[in-house]
Amino acid sequence: MNPIEQELVSLDEAKRRIKTIRTLEDYPPLGDTILGEKKSNVGIVFQHGFIGTNIENLYIANFLANAGYRILLPLLPGHGQNSDELRKYSWRDWLDKHGQAISYLQNEKSGRKIVLIGHSMGGTVSLINSARMQDIAAVVTLGSPVRFPLSLRIFINLLGRTGLRFNYHDFHFADLSLLENPLVKYIQNNYGRMYFKSTRDVLKICQLAYNSLLGIRCPILVVASKNDKTVPIYNASLILNGVSSTKKEYLELEQTGHVMVADLEKDTIAQAILAFLEKVSLLP
Repeated sequence: MNPIEQELVSLDEAKRRIKTIRTLEDYPPLGDTILGEKKSNVGIVFQHGFIGTNIENLYIANFLANAGYRILLPLLPGHGQNSDELRKYSWRDWLDKHGQAISYLQNEKSGRKIVLIGHSMGGTVSLINSARMQDIAAVVTLGSPVRFPLSLRIFINLLGRTGLRFNYHDFHFADLSLLENPLVKYIQNNYGRMYFKSTRDVLKICQLAYNSLLGIRCPILVVASKNDKTVPIYNASLILNGVSSTKKEYLELEQTGHVMVADLEKDTIAQAILAFLEKVSLLP
């Protein structure tokens, strides 16, 4: 892993950049990116979700980096490209890449504490590695699934064994201006015809996370939204009631859609994460 070092900017500048983006070329590269102080005592792996990229997490990542944390945003295999490329990889590749990111931050500075943050499936992956690696200091999930309805699971597991595709248009925002965002259009154009095989891999990740919950003992913050039309909000309760952590926090949002890291309440999420880290004494 050789992440690209990103420029650290103020929050006002980060907001300005979001509003003034006109083309995809205005974004940082679609790849592993890192920002913040190398000398920070706390490193954060901030993982994007299914068909997402490192880019949509950059606003909250920049907020945390300005607070003194070192942030690594890995791009999972097959993401930032198209559905044909995504099909070449499996849930194992996604877990492996996330593990590499954790190792990178650990090796960059001896004795550094590691926090895992993930949006959607990125949070699901974070739960799995929080259970597998007992030295993880804390985990934060943002609209993350561990269980979809049984009928949907049966349907996808059956069709996931075929080469069939379906129309994937799962983009819901409270901030409707995001529908005109070039990154959203890029993802819609390149992942609009999705293979059932790839969604079956998501279900495998969810099952692994669900089975791993009891093994999670580190502090945990779970964020969910009532307006999330992709991941049922009951997943937040499944996570909170399933983990063995003694320190648990929950934030329920009212407005934001599934891509909460870029939607209306992203500042609320950023502040909540920072307050949580301070509360559990994970200072940079």
